[in-house]
Amino acid sequence: MSNPDALFTGQALAVDPVVAADGTVVLKAAGQQIAVAGAGGPSGTQLTTDYTTLTGYGGQVVAAGPARTKLRASATPCRRITVKALVGNTHTLYVGLAGVTTDASNSTGGFQMEPGESFTFGIDDVSKVYIHGTAGEGASFAYEL
Repeated sequence: MSNPDALFTGQALAVDPVVAADGTVVLKAAGQQIAVAGAGGPSGTQLTTDYTTLTGYGGQVVAAGPARTKLRASATPCRRITVKALVGNTHTLYVGLAGVTTDASNSTGGFQMEPGESFTFGIDDVSKVYIHGTAGEGASFAYEL
């Protein structure tokens, strides 16, 4: 048995199917090999291992706006964060890094979120994430290690 086509392999994705010399199939994710039960059978392959743990959460409101506001003032290590625009917001909220703006600039324009929308992404520190929007509106967030 040979390795599967380049559906996953060779495309720099986080999960790769790997076929060992003895024909067993494993999934390789984040450098870890995970056995695949039922490989080749009618049941679908399932990856149920997640290497992050919910570490903390919080909320932030734009005090004076429109302005940029850090989600956390001090360094807070993480691997992944989910930011959700507050449901009560009445304007678009923008999420980005230190230079985030409320426009469509290629270099500084933030990720636009309407009230109630969320965005999950990888980052190493919560304090690197900013919101930009109207005074009194904001976001809640949860981060993982």
